[in-house]
Amino acid sequence: MAWVSTSNSARSTFTEWNTPGLGYYEVIRYFAFNSGASVDVVQTSGLASGSTFPVGTTVNTFVATNAAGNSSSCSFTVTVQDNSSPTLLCLSDTTIATTDGGTGDCEGILTFDVPIPVDACGFTTYTIRYINPDGTEDGPFNVEYSLKNFSDTSITRSFDLGVTTVELAVEDPSGNSASCSFTVTVEDNEDPTFVNCPSGETFMKQDLERMMMSFHWD
Repeated sequence: MAWVSTSNSARSTFTEWNTPGLGYYEVIRYFAFNSGASVDVVQTSGLASGSTFPVGTTVNTFVATNAAGNSSSCSFTVTVQDNSSPTLLCLSDTTIATTDGGTGDCEGILTFDVPIPVDACGFTTYTIRYINPDGTEDGPFNVEYSLKNFSDTSITRSFDLGVTTVELAVEDPSGNSASCSFTVTVEDNEDPTFVNCPSGETFMKQDLERMMMSFHWD
């Protein structure tokens, strides 16, 4: 179909399609032209030509009325599909020690900022999952976040000795998704300690020889 205006012939290409206030108004005005009589075209629903349309389907309806009061309407839809996946950048792999956050428990404690996902259409789900060194999994859990104050969101967690993989996944309203992961390695930097080392005892040599004493400890 050739897009034309009232000032152009039917064979002319209409070059003002994206000009607000013109565009498809002129197209419909041309095709609604009735025996040389003036025709008034009014858009009754939808958005003006050249507008930015939201994701989803917008119905655009026009009513054409001639000088005699006769009218006719037509409609068409503009459908915008969101095919862009969110962007999610994870933290770098991190190594901590068992002395981080406490001692004597063979674990390390880490506080980390939640990565900030980016998507023009927002998010429906944002989850986090932990794959522990022994292969067990914790989660997925919903990540609590606020788009207006995301930088204040952080998570504090105890990690077992070894390597834990942290996986995050986000999905937008159209089902587009993204995921990323990073590892937290806990190293043991604590020396063993005795919790019940017996106290020393002193004996005289002559006592040992005379009494043949024996000494026992647990």
